[in-house]
Amino acid sequence: MKIKLITSLALVIVLLCIYASANSIPTKYVLLNNSGELTNYIGRYTEANSGKTFLVIEMELENHGYSTVNINPNYFAVVIDKVAYPYDKATYSTKSPLDSVTLLDGGKTSGYLVFQIPEDKTKYTLLFTGQNEEKVIYGDLVRAETQKESEPEKPSRTITYNLDKKAQKCTVEGENVSDILFKNFIEIYLKDRIFRLSK
Repeated sequence: MKIKLITSLALVIVLLCIYASANSIPTKYVLLNNSGELTNYIGRYTEANSGKTFLVIEMELENHGYSTVNINPNYFAVVIDKVAYPYDKATYSTKSPLDSVTLLDGGKTSGYLVFQIPEDKTKYTLLFTGQNEEKVIYGDLVRAETQKESEPEKPSRTITYNLDKKAQKCTVEGENVSDILFKNFIEIYLKDRIFRLSK
């Protein structure tokens, strides 16, 4: 009985270590939420060049942990087929162009950037290079309407454990697997194991 209890505790420790390493969030990062859409016109008078279309990206940036983060339209690019496209001057024809600002810790800014890309392309990657190689976490990415690529899968965790030589699984889905859910799972598992060992 003692060996089973020690084995159960060792398994719980291993699960906690795996959980801690899988859920480590950097202490300093820039959160970049964005969405994009394709259009041939910006405002009434700005038209994309022949063979090109505008990719208009709305974004919000948040500084988490850095003393300062410099935001400048020149620090952004859209990469398509291994070609980086800089922001276009049509940005300044949008209702709220992204400004050059310095974000203090906890600071936020938002605005639009416009990129001129080949008209037959709809898959892209937005990059923020920054001045100091800040860690960037990209969120809420909504692709252009014509893009056929599927949405990214929601993050999930599947934990497998054995009870009486039967594999049991617990899967949690969502943007964040909370500590509470994981602790509840461990608590239920331990109670179940202790109950079975005490029989």
